[in-house]
Amino acid sequence: MTLDGTWFGFYEYGASYGLPFFAQRVPVRITFTTSAEGIAGVCQEEATDLSVAREANLRGFLEGQVVSLVKTYAEVGAVPDANAALLGEVEETEVEYNGFLDAERNSLYGEWVIYALNETGPDGLPLVEGHGLWLLTREA
Repeated sequence: MTLDGTWFGFYEYGASYGLPFFAQRVPVRITFTTSAEGIAGVCQEEATDLSVAREANLRGFLEGQVVSLVKTYAEVGAVPDANAALLGEVEETEVEYNGFLDAERNSLYGEWVIYALNETGPDGLPLVEGHGLWLLTREA
């Protein structure tokens, strides 16, 4: 199965965000193209009370039923006074999306994570700044 085409769905803020963000969904539309190099795509996010409309680029791969993507924003999109302290001031944000393809349901789903830039924990691993769930479906 190819991922080429337009997919609709959401990402959801995880517990690391606290209220009012926790469990809030941001609607997305992603257009994927595949090539010998892997998957590329453009993600368009809708504005909500807790997010702003913005666009991001995706790259990654699909191996069997496992999908791995990196979404890159050119700039931070913060809702004024609501999450500026949460997101901080960075010029570029990368979000890792890992999950699975369910060909029977024409869906992709999994977890996403944002790692802190240049910060590691006592174990030497990158610190997690945020995480949550995601789901995409494509009409058959």
